[in-house]
Amino acid sequence: MKSASQSIYYQFAQEVDLTSKASLFISKINRLKGLSTAMQAVVKHELNHSEGKVVTEIYNQVEEHASYGELYYDSLKMSMQNMASYYSQIVNSNRFQYITVYYDIIEMNKV
Repeated sequence: MKSASQSIYYQFAQEVDLTSKASLFISKINRLKGLSTAMQAVVKHELNHSEGKVVTEIYNQVEEHASYGELYYDSLKMSMQNMASYYSQIVNSNRFQYITVYYDIIEMNKV
């Protein structure tokens, strides 16, 4: 009995978009950002009724912290979107596999 083989690329799965996986984390970042903004507003409101060097320094520190927070939250969101895209690429790159099928050739008697 003769044997043969054939090698092909086989698609094991359909392409999937997994970028939505980042949305849960991004929603938590947005919530944290909102809470930070609310806290900043409360502190500013309380400081508007006061004067002095200490009050001015606190106000400046709150402003500085808020600007750093904005940059941090925005970079986290971008990072999560990039990582979700990268994750999709990894998963989708594995959906095709190179396989080799080995089989026996059965010869039929010709009449």
